[in-house]
Amino acid sequence: MQLQLKTEKIIAEVVDGIGWITFNNPERRNAISIEMWEGVGDALEAFQADPAVRLAVLKGAGGKAFVSGADISQFA
Repeated sequence: MQLQLKTEKIIAEVVDGIGWITFNNPERRNAISIEMWEGVGDALEAFQADPAVRLAVLKGAGGKAFVSGADISQFA
């Protein structure tokens, strides 16, 4: 199964039995928004349902940060 989920801020794909999740918010050092939290959950559920996925790897886009924490700009 070749899973590929993509939102503006989360990219999830399966390549050769590896589930890859990329936090794609480099302008905010990959700060995690509510949309991103939901996207990670969806991707992990899809990986769990795919018997070909043996490993999940999470990475940050942009080369400056994996994840800097929560995106506090969304807080009221």
